[in-house]
Amino acid sequence: MNRKLSGIAAAVVFFCAAEAAGAPNPAPDVHIGDNWKFRTLDGFTNETQFEATHRVVEINDREIVIEVHNLGQDKTALRYFTREWNALDIDDGKYEPYYPEYKFPLAAGVTWTEKYTWISTAGVASSGYVAAKVSAQEKVTVPAGTFDAYRIDRDVEVRGNNEAAVVTHTHMTTWYAPAVRRFVRREWTVTRDGRVRSKSAMELVEYTLAAH
Repeated sequence: MNRKLSGIAAAVVFFCAAEAAGAPNPAPDVHIGDNWKFRTLDGFTNETQFEATHRVVEINDREIVIEVHNLGQDKTALRYFTREWNALDIDDGKYEPYYPEYKFPLAAGVTWTEKYTWISTAGVASSGYVAAKVSAQEKVTVPAGTFDAYRIDRDVEVRGNNEAAVVTHTHMTTWYAPAVRRFVRREWTVTRDGRVRSKSAMELVEYTLAAH
């Protein structure tokens, strides 16, 4: 084997070893026109509650803007995210500085804790705290197909900013798939006063990625 082919072989071996070791995955290279269709499920009955499309309509150095179209109610709204898919401004309020759902580069074992403030469109503020961990890399199957994904487990506490404030806890598991540049499944359970208040899930039905 000549030196050039030997170098190529070594590079291939190194790349495969890095993949096997779970090399960190960078933030997604999102493009205008990327489109995902999700369905939201009742966590108790697994019945579909509604479906919605999420289409990227604008990107700048700081933000990703998506247009969300609720197919059942025929309603459309814009949502704003950081370039790492952390929510900034959604239908009924905004986060300051953002909602810390992801921390790129993703790799199994990575953890983070962050605080944020939620301000509703009515001007009511709540304090939030997130403790998250990339628990594993695993395959997950949804209507759109089977994907290699990062499993992220996250515990969220939200409390109002007054003496009689209600404290709400949410445990959420998200499967983020680099191949589709977004999550492909999400499950969450909301508890308050020691009782479960709701269980829901959201999964990818189909998607189209714009050409680079």
